[in-house]
Amino acid sequence: MEGCRNAPYIMGFQCFEGNYDGAVLAVGTTVFNTQTHLTEYVNLHRPYFVRLCILKALEEGWDASEKQINNDGMQFLSELNLDISKIMPKATQIE
Repeated sequence: MEGCRNAPYIMGFQCFEGNYDGAVLAVGTTVFNTQTHLTEYVNLHRPYFVRLCILKALEEGWDASEKQINNDGMQFLSELNLDISKIMPKATQIE
């Protein structure tokens, strides 16, 4: 679409960063699906998850005419019945 390259849909996923591999959702990790009772491999670069994110954006009314930001990516994964507890950021404790 001409003129719409500066109007992305941005979905933020705040998860913990691994010591060796960085953001776990960018390189991939396994999480438990509470509906199917199966372990799923989640990598946000896989076409399956890209498609789900685009469908979510369209559901929220995004039409590529203006930039839209959604910082509830972890909630979105939760809506997909994925147990995100193991990839949530750990609270920083000050002693």
